[in-house]
Amino acid sequence: MRIWKLCLALFMLMSPVVGAVACDATIDPGADINTALSGLSSGGTLCLNDGTYIITSVIQLHDGKTIMGHSHDPTKAIIQGNFNDTGAMLLISDGTTGSALNPEKLLWVTVMGGTVNTSSGIVENRPKYGIHVSGTSGTVITTVNISHVRVAIIASAATDLVIDYAYIDYIGDVVNASNGDFSSIAITNGSDDATINHSIITGNRNGHVPLEPNAPDANGVGTMVGDGQISCNNSDGLQIRNTVIKYGGAGMYLLDCKDVTVADDTISWASAWGIDAPAGDDGLYVQNTTIEDSGKGVSDFGAYWFPPRSDGTVQGNWEHATATFYENTYTGNKQIDFSLLPASMLINCDGVNVLLGPDPSGHSDSISNVTSTSNTDAGGTSRCAYTHAFNPNN
Repeated sequence: MRIWKLCLALFMLMSPVVGAVACDATIDPGADINTALSGLSSGGTLCLNDGTYIITSVIQLHDGKTIMGHSHDPTKAIIQGNFNDTGAMLLISDGTTGSALNPEKLLWVTVMGGTVNTSSGIVENRPKYGIHVSGTSGTVITTVNISHVRVAIIASAATDLVIDYAYIDYIGDVVNASNGDFSSIAITNGSDDATINHSIITGNRNGHVPLEPNAPDANGVGTMVGDGQISCNNSDGLQIRNTVIKYGGAGMYLLDCKDVTVADDTISWASAWGIDAPAGDDGLYVQNTTIEDSGKGVSDFGAYWFPPRSDGTVQGNWEHATATFYENTYTGNKQIDFSLLPASMLINCDGVNVLLGPDPSGHSDSISNVTSTSNTDAGGTSRCAYTHAFNPNN
């Protein structure tokens, strides 16, 4: 715990202020945030003085407005949701006047769900989403702490989203996850060209392999399986840089996301794959990333991709996909109990395990579709092939 407190302190010191942002209105705890926002003109900034702001319904941030912690310390201005809901604590949308030139911003605050029941270990009175970004262009979320919700940030049809210096912890539930429902960050539904940078994500803590020695207790928050601490569905051009990811079903789960760049990241203690890219991820590029102490090896790259899906069924023809892994480090993976896997799904190496098929049409692929160069692997093998009955959700 001490090391994470130190990391968080350094993290906040390095966090930038987004330009020179002046307060157009300032409120104290007890004031209604939505009422204060409605009194601002388009592009206005609402500053929150230190303290805890208890909310019982969703905050609406739109029309290019900004919410900012006045002290420039995310631990001082806390927005706490005290309600169970299938929606979000904070909904960010463009409204009538928001745009890429006038984007919404959330700066220097903590977004926190309910509290942990000390008897059951379950978080009570918490919304499904901490922040829901919908239909925006250029939204900026920076220097924020998010915890005790089921999903920290979900983006839907939100292009050019920037998430910078986010610290995300205690996310998920004690039920199995699917379709990004319990990821720490879920980039979905055409949220193209999003950037996640300089973040620390330890949200989903439970998994199939033991937690990191001396890791903080999960308090019942986390998933046994799931779509990754960061999940991407049907969104292209995602960049994940300078980010630390720990725990969860997978470090990253990429499905139907082309031209994703993963660079200068560290992924550890994922219960399944460090990076799970089962299908639809043509153009994946991974560089200078460390993947360690994870479950089924490091990176599962599906050698086939399929077009976006709207109803959970495969549409169109299966096609070849390519990926490049360069100057990465793979250490101490293959932590899973291999007796749990079918004989046809033997994971061969610590590094990139390339699924060759066959696909549903009976076609197989070549390991040459995946380029692996200048990587370091403790087991001596950074790229291998395996085959089994193809399942795009595996």
